[in-house]
Amino acid sequence: MKQSERRHLRQNEVAAAVTWLQGRMASYWGAVGWTMAIAVVAIVAVGGYLAWRSYVERHAGALLADGMVVATAPVVTPAQLLTNPPPEGQETFSSSQARAAASVSKLLHAAETYPATSSGIAARYYAATALAETAKLDEARQQYQGVIDRDADGLWGRMARLGLATVDLRAKRYDAAITGFRSLLANADADLPADGLLMHLAQAYQEAGKRDEAIRAYNRIVSEFPESLYVSDATTRVEALKTAL
Repeated sequence: MKQSERRHLRQNEVAAAVTWLQGRMASYWGAVGWTMAIAVVAIVAVGGYLAWRSYVERHAGALLADGMVVATAPVVTPAQLLTNPPPEGQETFSSSQARAAASVSKLLHAAETYPATSSGIAARYYAATALAETAKLDEARQQYQGVIDRDADGLWGRMARLGLATVDLRAKRYDAAITGFRSLLANADADLPADGLLMHLAQAYQEAGKRDEAIRAYNRIVSEFPESLYVSDATTRVEALKTAL
């Protein structure tokens, strides 16, 4: 092979190598570029989501606060207004029922505007409690169930289950109330202590006319929780039930 031909072949090999290397580099940097672009988009998306969540929670909290201002406003009689008037601009109510009724619309507004937020769930719970206080038991039951649907295993959900059982008891739905209290008692904790739940359960048995079950539940408080604040009341009720024979 002539020298000129060998030189031409070497030039072709070098050119092919350079072309291959350029292709590999382009492929590499293209992949890196796409990876970096995806990472940037993800960061922006996460940042935007967190900012949006912060905005929603902040506004939900503000609406809840508006409702709680009414729900916790002072109850003042007309005589007290004359002798000890509240600070200027402070809203007052003549009864706790009037206060509860006034708070419902604000609390439900927070709950319906931001239903999935922690503040919205709390607002729905307080609205249910206010409705129960004003004897609107069916509406209270609906709102308590709404809390349970959104926070079944959380604190608000468990407190709503207690509220629901209490509403059932007031509505004389004794079987539903007893089932509710027993279910809560099976999962009692520091937030919903067993002695308090036993007191609710015993009262439900008593109102349902289940005397023996009521006595057993009251006695459990005395024997299992001797330091409980409910011991004295439980003892008195047991004696009254036995005397009523």
